[in-house]
This record gives sequence, C-alpha cells and structure tokens, in this order.
Amino acid sequence: MTLNYIKIEKEYVELYSPYSGNCFNNGEEEFEGEDDPTCLFIYLGGAGLWGYISPKVEALLKDLDMEDMEDMGPKIISKLLTIDGGVVFECNDGWNGTNWFAFAPALEE
Repeated sequence: MTLNYIKIEKEYVELYSPYSGNCFNNGEEEFEGEDDPTCLFIYLGGAGLWGYISPKVEALLKDLDMEDMEDMGPKIISKLLTIDGGVVFECNDGWNGTNWFAFAPALEE
C-alpha cells in the first residue's frame, strides 16, 4: 500500500508525528527528522529542497532503481513508497510554501 495522503489547507498548523508524538512543524522550532525513527522524509517547499531523507526511504528507492531523489518531488516519492502504516502530510505553510512530512511506524532496521 502506498503512503496515506493528508493535505492540510489551514496555514501554520502544528504537525506531530502520529507515531512518536514529536512536533515537526509549529512555526517556531522544528524537530529534526534524524532524531525521530518514525520520520521518513521532510521536504521544504518554500526552499525547494529536502530537509531530511531517512535511510529507510533511500534504501527503498535504491531497490526501485530511483537513487536520485533530488530530481523527484515529494508527491512522486510518496506514490512510489509502499510502507505499512505510512502517512504523508502536505502542509500549507503560508509564505514559506508547501512542506511535506512523511511518517511510518518505527521498525527494526
């Protein structure tokens, strides 16, 4: 199953990982993806760059012969990934653009 997709239209919402409870987007301080084993990726739309890509996602994309994530947007990657319980949030961050956050239950590597 591909990642479940949730689009949040309201600007500047607090966004928490549904699995760890860590806050990733609150308008002030953002939690770092590498500090949370449930974070799959973070894409910062206003800057047009990847804020974080988990080793799990990199390995899955490598298995699909899709190693150059820089050329792929978060929408494409979200459709390529098949992770049980995975969810991706597309968040309207006002003038900062659209940010994407993806999570899945933490699994043993």
